[in-house]
Amino acid sequence: MPRFLLPIALLCLAPIACADPATTRPTPGLTYIHEIRKDPALHLHILTIDLTNPAVHITVSSAGPDPDGEGPWETTLMTVREIAARDKLNAAVNGDFFIAKDSRNLNGIKFQWFEDNWAKVCGPAMTDGQCWSARQEDATLIVDDKQHLSIGHITTIPAHARQVVSGSTQVVTKGKKTAAGEDRAPRTAAGLDAEGKTLILLVADGRRANYSVGLTLGELAEEMLRLHCQNAINLDGGGSSTMVMRDEQKQELQVKNRPSDGHDFPGFALSIERPIANVLGVRIDRPTTRPTP
Repeated sequence: MPRFLLPIALLCLAPIACADPATTRPTPGLTYIHEIRKDPALHLHILTIDLTNPAVHITVSSAGPDPDGEGPWETTLMTVREIAARDKLNAAVNGDFFIAKDSRNLNGIKFQWFEDNWAKVCGPAMTDGQCWSARQEDATLIVDDKQHLSIGHITTIPAHARQVVSGSTQVVTKGKKTAAGEDRAPRTAAGLDAEGKTLILLVADGRRANYSVGLTLGELAEEMLRLHCQNAINLDGGGSSTMVMRDEQKQELQVKNRPSDGHDFPGFALSIERPIANVLGVRIDRPTTRPTP
């Protein structure tokens, strides 16, 4: 089987992880909620991260290695779950919008979202102080050298930045809704509370009328306001929208939402993890124990 078809085959066999609607706390510093609504059908996956916990670290991880050095392409596509496993993350969502280089044909469908395809992100991106994309984009989340987070409009990456991820628009600005639109789609968003003590990551499933219709940008803004976000940005969405979390008991990463790629596959609907260009992730230090004297 060609390598680019392996993710499809694996996801057809693997069950989709679906949490109980009740709140769960998979590890100290993280709280996860799966909200299920009706009329219209909607599945929301909400991860709350306690930024005051010193064991919590927010990171931006690129996918595969730079394929062409000084050339225009910056990374090679990998799934959110693969990136999180490689970098030992406790949770992650997809990050920047991106452009992929090549396309392939599957049963008459042309697609670009296959592993190892060369790609470049559409906005600025930084990992551990190393800027690997300096393209201008004003809807940006920054982690500085003191692990403080901020969301806002920038034209250049600040000197104190350590991690940077960007989106298409700032949907909440200073506690106000600053986005609108009529197109419902799967969405991924990141937001901060007024004190900068809590990071909210939200993934809304979509493109399945009987399961989850998705959100407009305006509806996404309203959800982030409901979750007490002072500022929030819309990250890449559609088939890219993915949330993964580590099951501490099984020590495995699980996809918590239902990615929309494959929903219109001829003959039967699939849920396929889309390889993407980078992730916004959470790494939590493991508690250390000292030997008894």
